Amino acid sequence: MKVSHIVNVAKKMIRKASASNSPGLPSILRLDMALPARTPSEDMGDTRVEALELYPRVLHTVRAPGISDLKNTIVLGIDSSSRIVDTPSATIIVASVSVTSNKPLHNGFLSSGDWPPLYERSIPGLREPFITVIPHSDDYVIDGDDSVTNRNPAGIEYTEDYNLFQAMDEARVRLENKALLALADTLSSHKTRGELVVLVDGPLYLVTGALTRPGIPQEYRTAWMHLYRERLKAVSMLEEAGARVYGVVKRIEMARLLHRDPTLEGLIRRCLGESRYTDKLVLYKSLEKPACRKPIPPNGMYALASPPLKVEYQGLEAEKVAQYVVIPQPRWAPNSHASRYYRVEESYSSWEERGRRWNAYKSPAAGLLLDSVARGSLEPLTIACSDRRAKSITAYLKQVMITEAARRNVPISYSNELEVYQAWARVGA
Repeated sequence: MKVSHIVNVAKKMIRKASASNSPGLPSILRLDMALPARTPSEDMGDTRVEALELYPRVLHTVRAPGISDLKNTIVLGIDSSSRIVDTPSATIIVASVSVTSNKPLHNGFLSSGDWPPLYERSIPGLREPFITVIPHSDDYVIDGDDSVTNRNPAGIEYTEDYNLFQAMDEARVRLENKALLALADTLSSHKTRGELVVLVDGPLYLVTGALTRPGIPQEYRTAWMHLYRERLKAVSMLEEAGARVYGVVKRIEMARLLHRDPTLEGLIRRCLGESRYTDKLVLYKSLEKPACRKPIPPNGMYALASPPLKVEYQGLEAEKVAQYVVIPQPRWAPNSHASRYYRVEESYSSWEERGRRWNAYKSPAAGLLLDSVARGSLEPLTIACSDRRAKSITAYLKQVMITEAARRNVPISYSNELEVYQAWARVGA
């Protein structure tokens, strides 16, 4: 797909908005109806948790892989982005997904790629709509362009009452899943040398309140169930192709997993005097109290980690192992504010079948440390690269659309107007 075509598709969406004669008004229900549907189950306590290992302290040390371990290891990081342009006749969502490798893969079939491919390198086998339209009027018609959709992942047509934040999540996750499936197809037909690790930004399995809470609108529940099953399939296919797949969660502020295992809750209570903290606060406080964490060895590369946790969901077959990992900074006298906090997730079947390790290192923590500490970084570098590219793609397409809207006198939201003014200021208009 040529860049010119991608840009023209974005512009065409605005031309359609300009031609619409009967703009409608979005329902006020769009603002908050889907908030429980979008919230991760880990943040709402809708999980069953079992500590698979226990230690005398809340945080213990784990040895990180070194640069030599990367010699025969390919790491792929996947991230996505979505943004909106609001007009009176339609809300237009642009989404993108990017894959980055730490080295060219065997036979050169993929080192990095994007969808849509603004950087002229596409993800092999991926052809999926990257523009989503929520119409506000009956005369805003989608003309069958393969790059555009007006339906959610389950095939339900969007209406003006559909929550736009839910739709943004769907657009982003849909592309992530398709990228993982395309990667699995590619790996099944290409033999790679050495270990293969796939890192996904966010939870390994996307289980939200839509799948665990009553009273959620059926269209949201159906969409999340479709995305959940698709992710299960993608992870299973990648594992069958020989890859280790890890989810790397950075937003853990509201997560509540640690206190749901009674034994681990008792350990936290004895150490901190209280257990009803969010997981992020448990990690903070444990890092500040030397009695709650194991001393960091002076030699070698180490991080701190919680016990691995088996996480299950009521009524769903997904089982995963989650482990909190703290990359301490400064190294031997860590400061809670300077350190980095993550949750790393792996399928329970993979963790069990492979001896609970990635080579000589404890899994799932090793999945994160392999792409961060082993490479001299505080964050997984392949995910960081994919994050920047995915965001720059959606930022560019959004800018194309709001600039086209200004040229055609199409009303846009106040926040979009500010972006137009800022763009004009940068070029001195």
